[in-house]
Amino acid sequence: MNKKITSLFLILLIVTFTTSAYAAITTIVYQSGPNLVKSTEYYQYKYVGYIQLTSAYNDNGWSRLRGYIRYYIPNTDKDTGRCYTDWSLNGELVSREITFYDTLNPFAEKVRFEYGFDSVPYGSGILPFTISTPMVEVFEIEIGK
Repeated sequence: MNKKITSLFLILLIVTFTTSAYAAITTIVYQSGPNLVKSTEYYQYKYVGYIQLTSAYNDNGWSRLRGYIRYYIPNTDKDTGRCYTDWSLNGELVSREITFYDTLNPFAEKVRFEYGFDSVPYGSGILPFTISTPMVEVFEIEIGK
């Protein structure tokens, strides 16, 4: 009877630790109203990035017209490049999702997640095609291992 309880406890302990070790970890990187950027990490190997925005929302004085997300590992060829949303010129909600797989090298640098927006002053009526360069913001965080 004592062996059965010990075995059951050991199995329960293993299931608990393996389940929590493989849980997905979602980080909300940026959120302002409906404008959202997040990264979800699975198994310290798979990353899913998501961005959504609308130009109809006053985001601290800016109208977000387009955004991008990017995963990469510095000093390697593992890079998604900038993955852009469609343009939100009439207030429509646009989004983009990408998946990135980390290297299995335990000595590699951490995965970097970058996002940015093409923006114009809210309510200005300016479209990005009428000015040479819309205001571009770029943000970067380290995630992973």
